[in-house]
Amino acid sequence: MRLRDFVIWALLVAALCAPAAAQTPSPSPSPPPIAGLQPTTAKLPQVLKLYAAGEAAGKTDAYNVQWSFSESGLKGTTIGIYDGDNYRVDNISGPFSWAEGSNDGVQWYQNLNGYTIVQHGLHKLDTVSDAALKDAVAGKPSPNVTVAGQLNDGKSYVLEVDPPNGRHRWITIDAANGNVTQIVEMVEGRKQTITYDDYRTVKGVTRAWHVHASDGRVVNDYDAKMTAFVLAKPANPGIFAVPPDRRVVVQFPAGKTIVQLPAQVDEGRVIVRVVINGRGLDFQLDSGSSDIVLDTAVAQQLGLKSYGTRTGDTAGSYSAQRAMVPKMSIGDITMSHVAIVTLPFTRQQSVSTNVVGLLGYDFIAGAVVHIDYHDKKVEAIYPASFARPTGKLAFLPIVLDDRVPDIQGGAGGITDSHFILDTGDDLTMIFASFAKAHPDATKDNGKLEDVYGNFADSVRGVGGSFSVQPSSVKDFQVGPLKFNYWTLLVGHSPASFEGDDGAGLIGQDFLAYFDLYLDYPDSMVYLQPTKEFFRDFYK
Repeated sequence: MRLRDFVIWALLVAALCAPAAAQTPSPSPSPPPIAGLQPTTAKLPQVLKLYAAGEAAGKTDAYNVQWSFSESGLKGTTIGIYDGDNYRVDNISGPFSWAEGSNDGVQWYQNLNGYTIVQHGLHKLDTVSDAALKDAVAGKPSPNVTVAGQLNDGKSYVLEVDPPNGRHRWITIDAANGNVTQIVEMVEGRKQTITYDDYRTVKGVTRAWHVHASDGRVVNDYDAKMTAFVLAKPANPGIFAVPPDRRVVVQFPAGKTIVQLPAQVDEGRVIVRVVINGRGLDFQLDSGSSDIVLDTAVAQQLGLKSYGTRTGDTAGSYSAQRAMVPKMSIGDITMSHVAIVTLPFTRQQSVSTNVVGLLGYDFIAGAVVHIDYHDKKVEAIYPASFARPTGKLAFLPIVLDDRVPDIQGGAGGITDSHFILDTGDDLTMIFASFAKAHPDATKDNGKLEDVYGNFADSVRGVGGSFSVQPSSVKDFQVGPLKFNYWTLLVGHSPASFEGDDGAGLIGQDFLAYFDLYLDYPDSMVYLQPTKEFFRDFYK
């Protein structure tokens, strides 16, 4: 089941230290979402020169910075250390801490449970837009960077950046000094506004000491004030190195390297029994979830303290909080001090099984998880002892930038690296954005086989539902595996469900043809065909 990240605005902070801060891209609205925008006689070279002057005033190579922030009802502190292109940013808010950084071009992120994820640049839209603006400032003509106008007070110009396959954004620039005062962009269909003010100059370097970010819902607002800015080389250059995981999250019992999980495979869904505070609970094992999720009402019944509240969007909107679980047990495996997300989520899987949560990234990343769909068994394997299975095998390299396994997939001869291998999704789905971009690749070829019974015309996700339609597509591909036809769903899915550039989900209808090994520690998935695979595809 697709679950978008519980976004924390403080992740902006690595960019906040530069005037031209920017975030996640998405399709642009029309007309431009800038209040008071009017035509101007100012020419592009003039405005770009002004922008470049503001950038230059804020430029310095080595510095330390500290921010205090509030976000979704929580207060926190951010400390950043920078030296050229290398940096490290550490955040603390309540009982939670997380970090990110870059070292010699290798970017990384350490999540709330201490896993370090090396970033592979899966999302290119930011990079494309940054490059377009940089080229324009350097004097390279581009139709994708223009002067959108000026504000009606006559004191600010607005640059519009809109390159193909990039992020559409509007940058408001103070006409007196070139300081960026606002960036507006659309994030997953919703307007996001970042404002910069309280500019101060320290030893010749001018920076905004106050930043505010909003998506139009007050509960989600992020507000940061700089409390220290020091020009200095780092005392320890090794601080920028990609750190190991902060701790071992998934604990195996002494002497055991393989643990059979208390799980059932019911209609392709993997339901795992989890014990929290002495109470047995049913979770769905969900590689499409970037977090471990627990129903809000159940979390309250268990006496778990919640932290912060924000409105999230996936298939619809919902209220989400953070919580810390002192201990959770999954058979013989234990996990301690686990940061989770709580939101409204329950599903009656059967008369005796009520699913109240999703067992996502923070469990799967701590083991090699083997799902035997044929024999309906699930086991966790200690990563250091895992040996890949023998025999016929498909290797699927995965990218975990978003804490879900993105793989190469496609249809109709069109491939994309943004398909998510999703054990929580019943049926394989192609997203609306992919279908719109490639209508011939996703059209129905008249070979619909209703092997699942009657297809529903809508599907539910976290927070809501959206319409879908079945389609039998030609040349379906998952990693190295190719099929003449595959019946799947084409979703009329909202941008909040798809993410910035998602292409689709590879669901249980496909995965059930294999013994599945999720090897997050080695960024690999192994598919071992079952006899059903050979029965249905090699008759």
